[in-house]
Amino acid sequence: MSRRPRPAPAPAQHGVAAIELALILSAVMMLLPVTFLFGRVFYQYSVIKQATHAAAAYVASLQAGQVKNSAAALAASVKARLIVVEAIRAAGIAPVPDASSVTIECDSLVCGGAIPSTVYAGVRLTINDFDFSGYTQPWLDGDSRWSFDAGTTVSYAH
Repeated sequence: MSRRPRPAPAPAQHGVAAIELALILSAVMMLLPVTFLFGRVFYQYSVIKQATHAAAAYVASLQAGQVKNSAAALAASVKARLIVVEAIRAAGIAPVPDASSVTIECDSLVCGGAIPSTVYAGVRLTINDFDFSGYTQPWLDGDSRWSFDAGTTVSYAH
C-alpha cells in the first residue's frame, strides 16, 4: 500500500484575529461620535417639528370669530409661539430661541381679519455642537453649529 503524502502545514497565523479586531474597532470608534451627533440632530429636529405642529394645530383649532378678530388672533399667535419655545426648552435643546423667532402665519399672512384655509408654524434653529466639534468641524467648514428650519402647515377646518 502506498501512503498518501500529507499536505504541507499551513503557515502560522497567530494573532491575525487580534489585528483584524483592532482594525475594525478603530474604524467603528471613529464613526461612533458621528453616529451620536446625527442621532442628536434628528432627535432635536423631531422635537421641533412636533412643537411646530402643536402650535399650528392650536391656532387652527380657534373658532372663526377668534380668527377674524385681529386682537384674538394676535393673542393666539403669541401663545402658539410660546408652545414652540417651551417644547424646545423642555426637551433640553440649547440655545432656546426667543418667541420672536417663531413664525405663525395664516395663508402666508399674519393671522387675523379673515378665515384662513391653512395655518403655518415654523422656526429656524441653530444648534451649537461643542461635544462633537472635533469630528464635525471638517464637514461644517470649521464651524461647530448646525442650522435648520422646521415647520408644519395645518388645514383650518372650521
